[in-house]
Amino acid sequence: EKFVKPAKESFEYFFKDCKAEECLMIGDRYKTDIEVPLKLGMNALLYDRLKKYDNIECNKFFDWKEIKDIL
Repeated sequence: EKFVKPAKESFEYFFKDCKAEECLMIGDRYKTDIEVPLKLGMNALLYDRLKKYDNIECNKFFDWKEIKDIL
């Protein structure tokens, strides 16, 4: 079966091997990559290089060089 983001099934597929809270989704679009994982209890990290999502409350980073310090 194939599922496409942001369908929750596209994320839940991986929960057979781990729990939602053990997963981390990294993405650059809030609606497609971050919103559903957060609702499912996953950890999520928004790459917001252009600072388009200043009004959204979530974990963000703005430069890929930051990722090693975050993880």
